[in-house]
Amino acid sequence: MTNHAQHKYPDSAKFPVEKDPYSTFTRYKKLEEFIKKQTGKFPLETIKDGMQLVLGHGMKGAKEIRHRTFWTDVYDLTDRTVEVVFYLKDGTLDPKTGEYALVFSKPFSFRLEV
Repeated sequence: MTNHAQHKYPDSAKFPVEKDPYSTFTRYKKLEEFIKKQTGKFPLETIKDGMQLVLGHGMKGAKEIRHRTFWTDVYDLTDRTVEVVFYLKDGTLDPKTGEYALVFSKPFSFRLEV
């Protein structure tokens, strides 16, 4: 979910301290905390809530786009399906965070037939 190089940093307790909210270390830890609060199977909506925590947004006043989530996908290995949404544009600016909301396409669903 966070493009984190887990083979280089397998132990989250030993991550470097980061202040950048879009650092893979920061995003990994945020997702790890979210997962630890869950019990049992994860319903689809809970998975999507977790994904929302680690999206890369554009920032007001940024001279360059450093981070942007271009798509998100959810795989159901039992059902052999994938649901994908694609980034379309920036939405409204959140005055509290200085981040733009992301506008995504409608979900596209695919099923592997065997």
